[in-house]
Amino acid sequence: MAKYHVTGIFLLEDPANATTEVFTSALLGSVGLDTAVVVTGSTVEPAVLENLNRLMDAAGVAHHHIVYNPETSLSEQLAEVLETSQADAQRAGVQSWLWFLTENTVVSEDALAKQLQAVEISPSVTIAGAKQLVDRQLIDVGLTVAHNGDVLSMIEPGELDQGQYDHRTDTFAVSLPAMLVRTDVFEALDGFDPHTPHSVQAVDLCWRARLAGHRVAVVPAAEVQHEDQPETQSIADRWAAARWLRLKHAGVLAMIGGWLWGILAAIYRIAVGLLVKDPATGFAQASGIFRTLGRVAPLLASRSDAKATRTRPFDAVDELRPSRARVRDYRRSVLEISEPDRVIGDGTGVSAAPQEATGGHDDFDELATPDRSWVGTGAVTLTIVLGAVALLGLRHLLGVPALAGGNLLPVTGDLGVLVAKAASGWSLTGAGAPGYDGPFGWLLTLFGLSTNASSVTVWLWILALPLAALGAWTLAGAVTSGRYIRFAAGLIWAGAPAFLTALSEGRLGGVVAHLVLPWFVLALLKAIGYQPDDIKLLRAMRDDAKPRPVRLGRKLRDGTATTSLTAAAWVAILLTVITAVAPVMFIPLTLGIIAIFVVLRPTIKTLWWTPLLALTSLLPAIVTHRLDLRAIFADPGAPAGYDPAPTWQLLLGLPHHTALDAGLAELPWLDALSPTLPWTGIAVGILAVPLLLIALIGVTAPGRGGGLARTAALTAVVGLAVGTLSAGMIFAIDQTGVPVALSTIPAVSLTWMGLLVAAIIGVNYLTVAKSQRYTTAQNIRLRAGWPARTATTILVLTGMIAAGLWLTPRVVPGETLAQARAEAQDQRGVAAAEAATDEQVDTTAAGHDHVTGTPTVTGVVQRSLPATAVDAALSELQTRTLVITRTTEGIRTHLISGEGTMLDDMTGTWTTRSVTGGLFAPQAAGADDADNALRTGAAQLTSGADTDPRPILDALGAGYVVLTDPSGTETTLAAGIDAAPGLAAVGHSQAGWLWRVVPDDVSGDEALGVDVLTADGATAPRGTATARARIVEDDRTVAIAASNPNGSIDVELPDGPEGRTLVVAERANPGFRAYVDGQELTATTTEPDWVQAFELPASGGNLTMEYAPTAGKWLWLIPGIVGIVALLLGIPTPARRRPREGA
Repeated sequence: MAKYHVTGIFLLEDPANATTEVFTSALLGSVGLDTAVVVTGSTVEPAVLENLNRLMDAAGVAHHHIVYNPETSLSEQLAEVLETSQADAQRAGVQSWLWFLTENTVVSEDALAKQLQAVEISPSVTIAGAKQLVDRQLIDVGLTVAHNGDVLSMIEPGELDQGQYDHRTDTFAVSLPAMLVRTDVFEALDGFDPHTPHSVQAVDLCWRARLAGHRVAVVPAAEVQHEDQPETQSIADRWAAARWLRLKHAGVLAMIGGWLWGILAAIYRIAVGLLVKDPATGFAQASGIFRTLGRVAPLLASRSDAKATRTRPFDAVDELRPSRARVRDYRRSVLEISEPDRVIGDGTGVSAAPQEATGGHDDFDELATPDRSWVGTGAVTLTIVLGAVALLGLRHLLGVPALAGGNLLPVTGDLGVLVAKAASGWSLTGAGAPGYDGPFGWLLTLFGLSTNASSVTVWLWILALPLAALGAWTLAGAVTSGRYIRFAAGLIWAGAPAFLTALSEGRLGGVVAHLVLPWFVLALLKAIGYQPDDIKLLRAMRDDAKPRPVRLGRKLRDGTATTSLTAAAWVAILLTVITAVAPVMFIPLTLGIIAIFVVLRPTIKTLWWTPLLALTSLLPAIVTHRLDLRAIFADPGAPAGYDPAPTWQLLLGLPHHTALDAGLAELPWLDALSPTLPWTGIAVGILAVPLLLIALIGVTAPGRGGGLARTAALTAVVGLAVGTLSAGMIFAIDQTGVPVALSTIPAVSLTWMGLLVAAIIGVNYLTVAKSQRYTTAQNIRLRAGWPARTATTILVLTGMIAAGLWLTPRVVPGETLAQARAEAQDQRGVAAAEAATDEQVDTTAAGHDHVTGTPTVTGVVQRSLPATAVDAALSELQTRTLVITRTTEGIRTHLISGEGTMLDDMTGTWTTRSVTGGLFAPQAAGADDADNALRTGAAQLTSGADTDPRPILDALGAGYVVLTDPSGTETTLAAGIDAAPGLAAVGHSQAGWLWRVVPDDVSGDEALGVDVLTADGATAPRGTATARARIVEDDRTVAIAASNPNGSIDVELPDGPEGRTLVVAERANPGFRAYVDGQELTATTTEPDWVQAFELPASGGNLTMEYAPTAGKWLWLIPGIVGIVALLLGIPTPARRRPREGA
C-alpha cells in the first residue's frame, strides 16, 4: 500500500456529547492520521477543547481547531490547513487525502486502511465512503438519488448486515461519516456548497465529482457504527433538499421547467395531503418546495459554481440512478415494513370460529343465519312510508316548473347569471343596490349545476319528509344501537311541527336547516371521535375471553375513538350550508364548536378550523355592511311576515304563535266530539310532551351517553335563546306591510335536535336496568325492557300523528275542509255562548289554528312576465319591466329585471332596504329618489294624466309596462294606461296586459329606435331607445350600450360631439367605474339626479364600465380557497400508508 497523507476532519456540532471512542477509533486505527482538524461551533467550552488537545497529543497527531462560520464555505475555512497538508504531502511524495468524521460515529479499526487500499487499487476513485451501521442494522452502503431528487439508500429499514451488499463498489454518492476525499479534488470542487441544504451537501459533492469525471465508490469493508439511527429529517427539509438537487443538476431549460413545475407540484402535494386527510404532511411538502423555489439567487450562484467544474453531461450519472419502477417498489416495501401493527383478523393468527370434529356431523344441519334483520330496514321503511306521504300530500307539485309562496320564488335558470349575482357586489334588483351578500347565492349556484335550480327546489320540497327522516335515522345510529329507537327518531324528526310548518308555508331556510342539522351533528360526533358507552353496552357482547375485534384491519386501541378529519371537513361544509339559508345560526353553532374544542383541546385538534369556511363566506357581507347586522343576518328569500311564538311555545316546537285554546284546523271534525276542548293545545301536547319527558330521562343518565344528553339539552336551551332573539329582530317589511322578523324555524329545529338526542339517550337508559348496567359484558343482552319499548312506541305514535295532521288538509277536498271548519266554528260559537253566565263574560269563540302550518306553497311558471318582456330583459339591452298590480290596499308597483322577481334576487342587501333604525328598534325606511320615481311613473300611468312617462321610464330602464291581470277584468285601468303617451299596447297574456315603451322617432306604426353599441361596433336599432345603459346627447338618447349578464359594459364607442354622457339605469354609487381606452371617466348624475352617469369624450374607443366595490371582488377568493380545502378533506379516502417521518 502506498503511503498517503491523511488529514482527519472532525465535524462536531456538539463536542461535549462526543465520546472519547469517536476520536480514538480514528486516531489509533491500523492506519493513523497525519493531521487532525476539529471544526466546532463558537460556543464550545474550553474544557472540551482541553480534552481534545490531550487526546491528539497522546496520539501524536498535529491538530488544529477551527470555529465554523456558517456564512463562509468550509473549503475557505480549511484553506490554510489544506495548503499545509498539500505541501507536506508533496514533500513526502505522497497523495493528500481528507477523511471526514462526525461526533456520533465510531469507525472500525481498519476502516481507513480498507479505504486507502481501495483507492490504491482504483486510482480514479477520488471519493470513497464506508458502510454505515447501527449495531447490526444497516443504514446505508452507498447512496443514490431518485429522479425527483430524493436521496435513497435502497435498503429496507431494520435490515441486518449479512454481507449482502459487500459487492457494491461504484455508487452515486456516499454518506459524510468516514468519507475519504482526495484533497486536490476537494479544492477543485470548492468543497461543500454552502448554498446547498446541509443535509445533502455530501451528496451534492459526490454528484459534482461525478460530473467532473471522477469516480465515487463505497468500501463495504470499512464500517462506521452510529450510536443511534440518524435523526429523520423534517418533511419540509427533505422536500426542499430534493427540489434543490433536482434544479441544481439540470440543464437550463430543465431547470426553468422544473421551477415552474415545482409550483404545480406544491399545489398538488397540498391537494393530495387534503385528499388523504394528512394536510400537515401536504403543507410541509409544499413549504419545502416553495422554500427552494424562493431561493433563486442562491440556486443560480450554486449552478454557476458547479458549471465551472463540470466536464460531463448531466445524464452521465443516469446509469447509477434507480429506475422509477424500482423506486416505487422500494418505497412500497418501506411502507409495508413501517406498519408492523397491521394485522388481518384479530391478530392471533387463528380463526375465531370453534373447531369441531366432523365425524357424525352433517355440515348442512345448521346453516348460519343472521340473528337480526338487516340494519337498514328501518331506513327503507321510513323512506317508503314518508315518501308516500309526501307524494300524496304534495302531488300538486309534481311536474311544476317552480315554487312560490312564503319565501319561495323561481330561481334564475341561467347558470352564468346565478354566478354573476352570487359574486357581484351590486344587486341588479329594481334600480339596484350596493352590497355583497352571504353564501346563499352560491348555494343556488350549486342547485343550478343541475341545469335547472328551480326544479331542484321543487324536488327538495317533495322529498323533504323522507330526507329528514333518513338524516335523523343515520344520526341516531351514532348514539344508539337500538333499531326501533332509530326508526322512532326518523319519524320524530320528520314530524317536527317546525319542519312541517316550514314545509307548508314555504320557509326555505327552515326546511334546508332542518334537513342538514342531523348530518351536521353526526359529522360533529364523528369529528371528535364520540363513542358512547351506551352503544358498547347495548351491542351484542361477546365473551370476555375472546380476542378484541379488529376494525379495518387494525387493532382497536382499548376502545378509544379516533378523530376524523373527513368528518371535521363536513362539519365545516354543513355549517356553511346552514349559514347560507339561516345566517343567524352561524353564531350558536360556531359557539358550540368552540366550546367543544376548548373542552376537548388536548385530544381534539380537528375542529379549530371548521367555522372558517362559514365565516369567510360571510366575510364579503361583513366587510360591505359592517355593523349592519340586519343585512348580514337577513333570511334569504322573499320576505314573508309571521307572528313569532313566545319562548315557551318555542320549547314545544312551535315556531309561530299558536292559539292553544283554539280548535285544530287540520282536524275540525274533532269539534263535533267536544267544541269546548282546546284541540290545538291537546295536539301540541301529544307531539311535544313525550319527547320532553324522555329527554329529561336522558339528561339524568350516567356515563358518556348522559354527558351527551346534557350537552344536547344545553343545545336546546341555546336554540330557545336564538329563537327568542330572532323573533325580535325585524329585517324587512313584506308586500302587505307586515314587519318580517328573522325566522325562528331554524332555531326551533336546533332545540328539537337537542331534545331528540337527549331522548335517544333516555331510551338507552331505560333499555337496561341500573342493576345490570355495570355487570360484565357476558351477562348483558340486547333486550329492551318494557319501559324502553313503551317510550319508543309513544315516540313512534307522535311522529305518525304529526305526519297525519300534516297530510289530512292535503288529501281532503278543499270545499269539504272549508265546510267542516265553518261548521266547527259555529259549534264552538254556540258552546262559548252557552258557557256565558253574565254579560261580563267574553262569548267570542276561539277560532281554529294550524299546528303544521297553513299550506301556501304552490307551483308556478318559471317566468312571471310576458315572453316579449323577458326576451328583451335577457338580451344585451337588459330592459326592465314596470309591473302594476291592483290590491285591496291600492296600486302596488314593482320594477322587475330579467325573467321576473327571482329567489336569487331576494338577498339581505335588497330586502333590508325597507327597514332602518336599531336592530331591536326598527322603523320603516323612507323612500329614496329611485323609489319616488317609480311611484311617480306608476301614478302617471294609472291616473290618466297626459304627462309623458317616458323620461321616468328611461331613467328606470323600463322598456315594458305590465298590468297584472290574468283574468282580463281590469279593462278600465288598462284603458287608462293605454292612453298614456309613449306606450304601444302589445296585448293580453297570462301575465296580464303588456305595453311597450316606444322611442320618440316613430315612422308610421314602426318604432325605429337607436343603434346598439356592442363589442363589435354599432348594430342596427332594435325598435327601442330604452335600455339599462344609454348614450345621451342633449337630453336625447342617441345609442344604447349593450350590457353583459353581470351588469358590466364593454362596447366600442364611436366618435361624437362633446357633452355626451353614458347613463346607466342604476342608483348612483361611487363603486361604478367607467373607462374609454383605459382612461377613467368622470362620474356624474343626470336628470333625475339619482341615476348613475359618466361624461364621455368626443373621441371614441373601447368603453367599459363595471361595479368595483371598495371591498374588492377578491373577497370571494378567500372562502373559495377554504371551500376547496374543505371539499378535498371531505372526500372519504382510505388512510394513507406511509412511514413515520418528522413533521
